[in-house]
Amino acid sequence: KAVKNYDNSLKVSAAVFATPKLAYEYVFQNWTIWGLDWYNPMIYHEMYGEPSTWIGDAVREASLRGVDVCAGILVKYMRSREETINAFKLAKENGGVGVTVFVYPFARAELRDWVKDALRELKEED
Repeated sequence: KAVKNYDNSLKVSAAVFATPKLAYEYVFQNWTIWGLDWYNPMIYHEMYGEPSTWIGDAVREASLRGVDVCAGILVKYMRSREETINAFKLAKENGGVGVTVFVYPFARAELRDWVKDALRELKEED
């Protein structure tokens, strides 16, 4: 509220645990009620022992609670260009308003091109 009181045109977001259910189970974080403009759940699928297709499931869980989600994807877990494109598409198809790319820095040179290709494909679909 303090940010909005200062300047209502500013948008407020937060990086949060992967899904509302996991967030509450792990750290009692109930982020879907925080009233932010959007959320960037850190959907690091390999950390949870899940395939990249789980990104869509995680986004859907949050979207069904009525919040705007930009799927936080840690691209070092992507194994191919196709997997990267599919992960980004799954985020959008399951209610995501966008994708947040987490990178510390690009672990492999090809990841930069895969991200560019995935973003280009999302843009072409809009």
